[in-house]
Amino acid sequence: MNRLCTRTLLVVAATMMAMPVFHAPTVAVADDFIRLDVSGVPQGFRKFFTGAQDFWNGHINGYGDHLPRLFRQSLLPNVTLQAFLVPQDGPGGILGSAAPDVVATYSQDNGPFGEEENYAVSQHGMMNFDLADFQSGQFTAQQLGDIVIHEMAHALGFGALWQQNDLIGADGNYNDGFALEAYRRETGDLLAASVPVEMEGGAGTAGAHWEDGMFDTDGDGFPDFVPGNLFNQTETRFLADYMIGSINTVTSEGQIVIPDKFLTNTTLWSMRDVGFGIVGIDNVEFGGGVIKWSNGQPPIFFFRVPEPSSAVVLIGIGLLGLARRKRS
Repeated sequence: MNRLCTRTLLVVAATMMAMPVFHAPTVAVADDFIRLDVSGVPQGFRKFFTGAQDFWNGHINGYGDHLPRLFRQSLLPNVTLQAFLVPQDGPGGILGSAAPDVVATYSQDNGPFGEEENYAVSQHGMMNFDLADFQSGQFTAQQLGDIVIHEMAHALGFGALWQQNDLIGADGNYNDGFALEAYRRETGDLLAASVPVEMEGGAGTAGAHWEDGMFDTDGDGFPDFVPGNLFNQTETRFLADYMIGSINTVTSEGQIVIPDKFLTNTTLWSMRDVGFGIVGIDNVEFGGGVIKWSNGQPPIFFFRVPEPSSAVVLIGIGLLGLARRKRS
């Protein structure tokens, strides 16, 4: 069996601000797996970043038990993310961007009768946000926090490292891994071939987010009912998973709304697919790697409002940014 373990530095696109030098984390405690450097964020806005750090540290507790042992042992003890909140293009333009910039990769050859296994795990990530948008007053404190949670997931590898982990099929959808099993459980469609990935929105959105209608298996525009989940039956709240491709949407009446965000198990298990351990599943004495739900049941679902082509603010990944597209 041949094994290769390499650590690589991702190429930085010209559209991103010049790569800053690495700093020691300025906000971290000993037990935090995800460390955060907020030296590039004004003091008054750091709470949004430390809140997102706490959010992901509450769900991720290290590297996944499913990673090959030799690879896992070669990884850094912590993942550090750098955040920058500086003037860029003014209100209404690029809101932010995020991606890993140091990635550990590993390939395992399983012989002539087995498939090669490829792994890529973020070791250091960058997040850049436009100060003008944070100061504009357009977003509530909760919405700003949700935006940082979203971008922090990209810095950890969500969307950015799907291809490198062999999770994307020829049709561009997510057709392998733990997240596919989670999606089957959450939709009740145990034969689902893939998790729908957003194909529209251009570079930075397409291919790196869940499709807005990811839980709408019958095509009626609303998530399907899941036995035991009675939440939102009156359809009075706008709700969405953290990692869909748009931050806002437009209703059939022309109302622009920013849905409240929730974390689905599909998204959480996608974080395991890019190398991380999940609290209650990995890095425990017993039961590591067994698929089970931390709350014993499927998560809260959301319903989707109609989304005309004139929608919206796009959430960017990687080095391409988070942009707003104006209504026509």
